[in-house]
Amino acid sequence: MEPITVKIPAGVQEGTALRVSAAGEAGSHGGPAGDLFVVIHQEADPRFERRDDDLILEDKISITQAALGSELEVPAIDGKVTLRIPPGTQTGTVFRVRERGIPHLSGRGKGDMLVKILVEVPHRLTDKQKELLEELAKSFGEKEIKDDSIFKKVFGK
Repeated sequence: MEPITVKIPAGVQEGTALRVSAAGEAGSHGGPAGDLFVVIHQEADPRFERRDDDLILEDKISITQAALGSELEVPAIDGKVTLRIPPGTQTGTVFRVRERGIPHLSGRGKGDMLVKILVEVPHRLTDKQKELLEELAKSFGEKEIKDDSIFKKVFGK
């Protein structure tokens, strides 16, 4: 059997069957060859989740980046994208980067890339960092919690 080259169109989805006319088994009693169906299976990219032609990416930022704003460079399927993170960005905020997703099968345009921001809270702080955060909490009028017990952290008592 001869090797066959199959052109896979950009934007094809998992499970799509492509038909190659007359590339299948020979017909019975000398009849014409049947069609060959190629089923597409995609290897997942660990960075992205695909939803139709849109790509979803989660990326972490620090509490200072979220509070003060920053620029964030994130991967895209065709390079990198720089996002402007405005001051006060909350965890779970989603930024839409237009036309940086999967090409539409129609050949016209692309899906979008959606970047979900996760604000990462540090697990360990130096004494100086704790002191600075306590000063910040006071400036917001928050109650001071000296005891590290979970009860005090949760209920403030």
